[in-house]
Amino acid sequence: MFIDKKKYIVNSVLHKNSKLKVDLKDYNSKSICTVKFSNVVLVRVSDESYRLKSLDSYPLSDSNMLHQIYDNSLISWLIEECFDSYEFKNIKHFVFLDSETIIDVITYDSPTINFRE
Repeated sequence: MFIDKKKYIVNSVLHKNSKLKVDLKDYNSKSICTVKFSNVVLVRVSDESYRLKSLDSYPLSDSNMLHQIYDNSLISWLIEECFDSYEFKNIKHFVFLDSETIIDVITYDSPTINFRE
């Protein structure tokens, strides 16, 4: 998923009532990109220095920090953890990558993205 060609860092993360809001700040200006998800099942926030091995499985790009991941182990782990008590049809895995943070999001919906100065 493409945000735009600006370079963003994660500014804030708010997860409440199965909803997630991630504010991204542009490196070079005061513009903010807000990414919102509804129907969130799992959020994992990590310092990227503790997930160096995981970085190999994620697409890295200077121009894009939000990606949808296909066929991954996090969804498999989630299914195993809940003893198959939920049906995860059409579930999606998104990941935010910046120079310091990795945020994994498992959700049923695609995000909405808004920009503001």
